[in-house]
Amino acid sequence: MKKHQHLIRGYVYNFETANGITHLVHYSKTRPASENHIEIVRIPSCKIITRANGDILFALALNKSERFEIITAKDLYDRYAWQWFEPLADNYHELVYVNSAAEISDAYKHFTWKDDLLPVD
Repeated sequence: MKKHQHLIRGYVYNFETANGITHLVHYSKTRPASENHIEIVRIPSCKIITRANGDILFALALNKSERFEIITAKDLYDRYAWQWFEPLADNYHELVYVNSAAEISDAYKHFTWKDDLLPVD
């Protein structure tokens, strides 16, 4: 099992990945009832996008009536028509986090406008 933390929108969230599945986790301590302690658990207001092996790639903000979810990039493309690279596009969702860990850098393919243009004769 792999334990990891990610800073998303100003809060540190704990995740655990086992067998290619990533879960949001909250660590707490058992306390006597007499302490009357209130534990605050934050759920990120985004969708967490992972690789097939469970490595977190990035997070997309939620719009109204959407809920937190951890899904693979393949599921994102298969189930949703979300875009995060063009704010004027239909179904735009703001990119709120990108995992820059060296261990997943090979997951990203970077393109520029020049790469996307066909050669002009």
